[in-house]
Amino acid sequence: MKQYLQIGVRIWSVVLFFLVFMFLLMSFSEYTHSIPWLSYFLRHGNYSWDYEAMFATINLVWGIYLWKASGNLSRYEEFLGFTAWANLAHGAFMFMLALVRADNYSMLLGDGFLLLLAGFILLYLNQAYRNEK
Repeated sequence: MKQYLQIGVRIWSVVLFFLVFMFLLMSFSEYTHSIPWLSYFLRHGNYSWDYEAMFATINLVWGIYLWKASGNLSRYEEFLGFTAWANLAHGAFMFMLALVRADNYSMLLGDGFLLLLAGFILLYLNQAYRNEK
């Protein structure tokens, strides 16, 4: 189970690094501002550079620590549990927002589903790894 948890953590770390790239692209690229459909696809709404810079920073730090945790799972068990629960909570909140925000319904459901899926997978793998020890 250890190798599956390591792989899962590394995959989620790479996803977070990809999101850093996307948030920075959204924040600093004039190209995305000039094409309405691309701007909506990347931003799902209004432009807000501070929001995107904040999420890029959070995802960068989180991704670095997840990558680090993948190399020493037993030392970072609580952090991995936190990561799983944080993704579950974030995804659940996005699902609830989808019920009241019709203009962002599809984005909230889609992103919320991915966060819930990642959270459940990480929670399962982390718990199975802990039980195996």
